[in-house]
Amino acid sequence: ARAELAAKILPALVTAPVTMLNVNFVAAFAKALAKCAAVLCAERLLPSLPSEVAVLKLSAAKKLLGLFAEHDPTVLKGARNACLDYFTAAGAGGDLAMLDELPELCKPLLGHQSKGAWRHVLPVVTSVFVSLSEIRAARVGLSEIQAWTESRFSRSRILVEMLV
Repeated sequence: ARAELAAKILPALVTAPVTMLNVNFVAAFAKALAKCAAVLCAERLLPSLPSEVAVLKLSAAKKLLGLFAEHDPTVLKGARNACLDYFTAAGAGGDLAMLDELPELCKPLLGHQSKGAWRHVLPVVTSVFVSLSEIRAARVGLSEIQAWTESRFSRSRILVEMLV
C-alpha cells in the first residue's frame, strides 16, 4: 500500500517547482521527496517496479542534490538530511542501480562553486560509499567481491579523487 502510494506521488513531487520563498517548506518538501523515493528502494519491490520508477528515483536524487546550490542553512540542512535518508534506504534495500548513478550526480557538489555547502555535502557523499559497502557486505559472495568492488570503484573513482 505504501509503495503504491509512493509510486503515484513521486511523479508529482519530482516535477513540482520549488521556490526559496519559504525555506522551511523547501526543507519539508525535500524530506517528503526523499521518504517517497526511499519507500521505492525496498528490495522486495525492485523486481516488480516499472522502469519509469527507476528514472523517477534518479530524478528525485537530482532534485535533492540540486538543493545544495542554495545558501540558506535551513535548505542545506534539509537537503542533507533528506539525502542521507534516501541514500541509506537505497543501500539497505539493495538498490544498486540507483546507487551506481550517484557518484556522477555528486561530482558537482565537490567543485569549488559548492565550497560553502561542503559541511552538508560531505556526509551525503560519504553515505553513498557507506550504502555501497552495505550492499557489498550483505549481498556479494566472497568469490565476487574483487570484481564487484572494481566495477563500483571505476564509477566512484572521480569522487574519491576529488575528496583527496
